[in-house]
Amino acid sequence: MDQTLGRSLSRPARAGHRQSVGRTQSVILKSCFNRPTGMKQQRSIASASRWICPTCRRRFARAKQWHSCKPQRIDVHFVNKDSALRQLFELLIRRLKKTGPLRIDAVQTSINLISRHHFGGITVRRGYMRLGFLARQRIHSARIVHHQILGPNRVGHSVVITGTKDIDAELLRWLSDAQGLQS
Repeated sequence: MDQTLGRSLSRPARAGHRQSVGRTQSVILKSCFNRPTGMKQQRSIASASRWICPTCRRRFARAKQWHSCKPQRIDVHFVNKDSALRQLFELLIRRLKKTGPLRIDAVQTSINLISRHHFGGITVRRGYMRLGFLARQRIHSARIVHHQILGPNRVGHSVVITGTKDIDAELLRWLSDAQGLQS
């Protein structure tokens, strides 16, 4: 039994959870979760928004929030991809910075967009970027390629960005609204 996760690793995980945790991930999780399972933690709003993982040095809104401890350089996401995508990414970031505070947190699988809380993420593909973001309710638009209901007041949306025309006022309004959401 893995004491960190509080369950047997041979037992299948619930839907939406990892099925197994390897040795490396188990060590990483132990360093991030050093309190017994079920123990309630007292947090102040100030300290919760400033927790820094002692292993990877990334900042999180909630103390001891689960994460993979695998930060990555942004450049790595653009290796062997269309060179115009990096310019589109920089344009998106410049425009997003005008809507409010923004922190970029690149990890192994995506580039996370964070204001006070995580509000979106970018996955770079060969010829396009897929941008996911949160909203209070479902957005009905032909631009939305995927949506997922995450809770009563949370819907995840995805759009595809292939050119500068895709980074318009409508998209920036959606992202600005997502920046204002609290998790």
